[in-house]
Amino acid sequence: RVDSFPTSETDRCLPLFFPQLEPASPMSDNAPLTCKLITPDGILADKPVKYASVPAHDGQFGVLPGRAPVVAKLGRGVLSLKTGERSEEVYLVEDGFVQVSNNTIRVLASSAKTPEDLNEQDAKAELAEAEARRVPKDHPDPVAEQERITRQMDRANLQLKMIRARDRG
Repeated sequence: RVDSFPTSETDRCLPLFFPQLEPASPMSDNAPLTCKLITPDGILADKPVKYASVPAHDGQFGVLPGRAPVVAKLGRGVLSLKTGERSEEVYLVEDGFVQVSNNTIRVLASSAKTPEDLNEQDAKAELAEAEARRVPKDHPDPVAEQERITRQMDRANLQLKMIRARDRG
């Protein structure tokens, strides 16, 4: 039967990567949205949220209840979880994947830090070290080395931005 085939590329691929998922069902925009933030160190968050802003490798995207399923590569950036009318939690996340399905956001990150985990002196030292680094002319892969330096500077700048926001209150 033709109508029994998956209707989209996502419907066909999601079960391959996440066999526990049922095909997407219509969601109410009023259904609760849950976010799970998981790192190699454990589960940092598993809570209801009203909205999430997720740093994908190609830019931020927002998630509200009823969002269509998506699987994306996680980028380095700020994961923002709106948990109430005036309450928000933020995490500096780096590398991994994010999956949104059935009003659940699963963020699998190689690292995640809260603003309280960050230290201004360490971030400034990391930034100074990255700015002082140069790629040697005889380096076997100068492009990759420059990318590592740039990632280190980006990470330090994001840490400083989160620290300043934390200290402003």
